[in-house]
Amino acid sequence: MDIDSRSRKKGPEPETVVTGQIGDKCYAFVALERIGGIMVFDITEPTKASYVNYVNTRDFSDAIEGDVAPEGLAFVPSDASASGKPVVLAACEVSGTVAAYTLSGKVTTEISGESGSISFASAVADGENLHLSISEVTLESISEELKAAQPNLLAVFDISVLDGANRILAVDNNELTIRLRLPDSLKGYDTYQVVYIKDGAIVETLAASVEEGYLVFKTTHLSQYGIVATKTGSTSGENTSGNENTEPEVSAPQMGDENHMLLTLLTGIGALVVAMMLRRRMKNAKSIIM
Repeated sequence: MDIDSRSRKKGPEPETVVTGQIGDKCYAFVALERIGGIMVFDITEPTKASYVNYVNTRDFSDAIEGDVAPEGLAFVPSDASASGKPVVLAACEVSGTVAAYTLSGKVTTEISGESGSISFASAVADGENLHLSISEVTLESISEELKAAQPNLLAVFDISVLDGANRILAVDNNELTIRLRLPDSLKGYDTYQVVYIKDGAIVETLAASVEEGYLVFKTTHLSQYGIVATKTGSTSGENTSGNENTEPEVSAPQMGDENHMLLTLLTGIGALVVAMMLRRRMKNAKSIIM
């Protein structure tokens, strides 16, 4: 393998950084000279800066095609832009072109729907056109192997974020907090867990909690998730009052016990009668001798 002598020295080589205010957010735009393209970061709170987007208009089918090696950037606010939208201009050194990136739409950190919501640790672009899709998967369509692996699996949901064309949004390198509205049939359990299902198998088990009727859990990807719930309360018939019953148990006499008692009593009476008769005979015998 032949490795050029330049790529290993500076990586993508961030060349220029400019900032711009859009609405109530402040963004940093970073030009990557070596690989090309512009990275966008939300720096509204500098100590909590987060990645927003990356766009690259370089054509890699040829050595120099498209916008190659952005060297300088300029941010044009919406009130100074001919389109009325903020624009980032990039002067590309190698290709000799100027790329204009129009910042359309808005970024968002949360998307809500009727069945729940999803929060992003790092904002995602085009937030105004995104919507949350949560659909329940019938348990009949789940494989028997998966059910056997997790017998307490009560429901499975397919969770995804769709764009304006109903295409699934790829979510990478982002921490997600999902709030799933619990159906009435899944309420009242003592413990909850969420399992990440991929290719018909459980590949990860996640901690979950119930908050105001919603099941809340964190993940880094969107896919099918199963709800596992158990009840840990007392079983039927168990004494739950906290007071132990200390009274002795009294058993009702059985018929066999009554017959045994009667036989014992008759035997005792017979023995007593025999003893009295023998005593009387002995007494009479003594009287005759004397």
